[in-house]
Amino acid sequence: MKSRIVMVCLSFALVFSIAYAATTIWSTSVSVIVTSPLDTVKVYSDAACTQEVTSIDFGNLQQASSSTREIWIKNEGTGTVTIFWVSTLSTVSGGKISDFMKYGTPPNEYYWTTTGTTIAPGIVAPRTYGINIAVDCPTQSFSWTISLEVR
Repeated sequence: MKSRIVMVCLSFALVFSIAYAATTIWSTSVSVIVTSPLDTVKVYSDAACTQEVTSIDFGNLQQASSSTREIWIKNEGTGTVTIFWVSTLSTVSGGKISDFMKYGTPPNEYYWTTTGTTIAPGIVAPRTYGINIAVDCPTQSFSWTISLEVR
């Protein structure tokens, strides 16, 4: 009887391990590129704007999950700028992973679309960058780029 219980426990552990391994997707780092004619806009990982961002790490994620990271965009120039964001994620992932940028806090939360956002000189604009992973996303590693175009 004891050997049957041990065998059942080992079988369960093996099935659980295989199921977990099959759902782990990837570990990734996202490049962040800012194209600004006068190098007036910078992206930071902290509200005090001391840690400049060149990549964002989402760590290990699973299918059918979402993850977000906070970033702060600062206009360090002397004039008001309009910033647009573009991502290569949907193309790279075959549409299996989508990304978004939003700002504000519920119930006044807004998604930053392709219309751009205006930032006055010296202003820091907090943003949440996030990704949504489809349930049928293949198990692999993805790399993509977020570009912030300053006009």
